[in-house]
Amino acid sequence: MSKLGPVICAGAVALLLGACADEHGYYHGGFGYAYGAPMDVWYDGFYGPYPGGYWDGDAFVYLDRSGAFGRDRGGHFRHERFHGAQGFRTIRPPEGRH
Repeated sequence: MSKLGPVICAGAVALLLGACADEHGYYHGGFGYAYGAPMDVWYDGFYGPYPGGYWDGDAFVYLDRSGAFGRDRGGHFRHERFHGAQGFRTIRPPEGRH
């Protein structure tokens, strides 16, 4: 068997998994982060699909549908799992927003 076979299989799997995620690496529809890493934010869907966000102290800063950042003031993002929430991964804060 050729050594190229496992490489082709690994590439095909990566392409198939990547097709399920958007350009930020996130699944939409409640499946969590595309890469299967531990969840570090829990979100109830109040603001719509989760395209990304990060913790700024105790407040969560999220990307809204227009691509602008907003601060969660209603407790819709939390550190711990809660009823009705889905787990996601945070993103790195953009430059100048640390």
